[in-house]
Amino acid sequence: MKILVTGHRGFIGSNACDDLRAHGHEVVTPDGVDLTQRDQVLALPNVDQVWHFAAVNQPRLFVTKPLDVFGTNVLATQWLIERYRGELQRFVLASTSEVYAGSRDTFDVAMPTPESVPLCVSDPTDARSSYGGSKIANELQVQFMQQQFDTDFTIIRYHNVYGPGQRNQFVPDFLHRVVTQGDTTLMGGASTRTYLYISDAVEATRTVAMSPACINKTINVGGAVPYTLREVAEIILQILGNGLQISETPGGVERHRQGDISLINQLTGWLPTVTLPEGLAHVVAKYFDSRQ
Repeated sequence: MKILVTGHRGFIGSNACDDLRAHGHEVVTPDGVDLTQRDQVLALPNVDQVWHFAAVNQPRLFVTKPLDVFGTNVLATQWLIERYRGELQRFVLASTSEVYAGSRDTFDVAMPTPESVPLCVSDPTDARSSYGGSKIANELQVQFMQQQFDTDFTIIRYHNVYGPGQRNQFVPDFLHRVVTQGDTTLMGGASTRTYLYISDAVEATRTVAMSPACINKTINVGGAVPYTLREVAEIILQILGNGLQISETPGGVERHRQGDISLINQLTGWLPTVTLPEGLAHVVAKYFDSRQ
C-alpha cells in the first residue's frame, strides 16, 4: 500500500514510517512541502492512504502564538482533505487526549474516558486551548469530509506516547534534568496519566489503519494502567540508581487523564504489551547511548 505520512520527522510519525516500511508498505513523505500552502499540497502524488501526524504541538507556542497554532493545524488538514477527498481508501488523523480537556473541566466524564463523551473548549479566552481546540476542529473536518465526499477515515486519540528520541514532554525533560543537573523538582505529582510506549503506539496505528472494523471510527490509543507523575519520576530514579529523592513543590493543577481503550480491543484485539518500567528502562538506556 502507498501511504502519505505527514509529520514524518516527528516522534510518532518517524516511528510510524519505519514500521510501515518494515511491513512492506511504500511510504511517501511531503519533504519540502508547506502544508499550509494550498498549491503545494494539491501537487502531492496519488496515494492509497494519508496518515496525518503533522501539527504544531509545542506548549510554549500555545501561549505565545495561539492563532498560528490553530491556523496551521486547521489549514494543513483542510488542504490535505481538498487534495485527497474522494480518492483515498482512508484518511487517518492523529488526534490527542487534549480534546478531552474541556470535557473534564465542564462535564462529569467517566474515568477511563470513552470516545463518546461530548467535546468542548471550556475557556475560549485561554490561549492554551489553541492546540486542543485545533484538534477538535481537525476531527470535525475529517468527519465532514466523510459525510460530504464519502471518504473514509479513522481518528486516533493518542494518550501520552513516550519512548527514545522524544522531546519536550515530561519523561524526556525530567530525565534530562536529573542527569545533567541533579534536579528532581516535581510539580503536580498527584496527577495521573496512562503512558504508551512508542512501539505499542505504532502497532496500534497500523492495526486500526488497516482494519475494516475501524473505518469511520474514533479510537483511543493509550496505556491500560494509570500512574501518578510522582510514580513515573520514581521509576526513572530507580532505573538511574543515583539515590536521589523527589523534591515536590507546591503549585500546578491536579489533573487525571485515562482513555478507555476497550473499543480498540473490541474491534481489533489490540492491547499494549510494554509495561511502563520496561519502556522507561529503554528510554534511559537509549538516552545514555546518545550521549556517548
